[in-house]
Amino acid sequence: MIKIASMLYKGDGIEPDPKESIKYLKMASDIHGSGLAMYKLSLILSKSESTKEESILYLKMASGRKVEPAITKYALMALRGDGVKQNKEEAFCYFKMAVDLGNSTAMYAMAKMYLNGDGVAENKAEAARLFKMAADKGKKEAMKSYAMM
Repeated sequence: MIKIASMLYKGDGIEPDPKESIKYLKMASDIHGSGLAMYKLSLILSKSESTKEESILYLKMASGRKVEPAITKYALMALRGDGVKQNKEEAFCYFKMAVDLGNSTAMYAMAKMYLNGDGVAENKAEAARLFKMAADKGKKEAMKSYAMM
């Protein structure tokens, strides 16, 4: 279902039909509980002002299904107050989930929070550890930050 939805959305070999794509993603999400479908649906719905709230709902549902990019995206939104109320404690919890799944962007963001005491107690040793973890995964910004510590 997700593959068909992607083909419909992009017009990959067929006529593009975003509404039909959303229908398939909702079926995969709501009926089959697919976290990936929830995440893809959240991305599509986030493009329209009228469906932003629904987009956030699907993003959080995908996060609950341990979909790594959904967790990191929501964490960044909560950290910045981008589309949701800014909540650094919640952002930190979501970053922690993504770090546990090996996400280098989350490692880097969490390291910056520790480095600056932003929403958490300042902890340079933990910041260095997370910068190194992200750098080891190839995150260029983390390499630079780790080298400057």
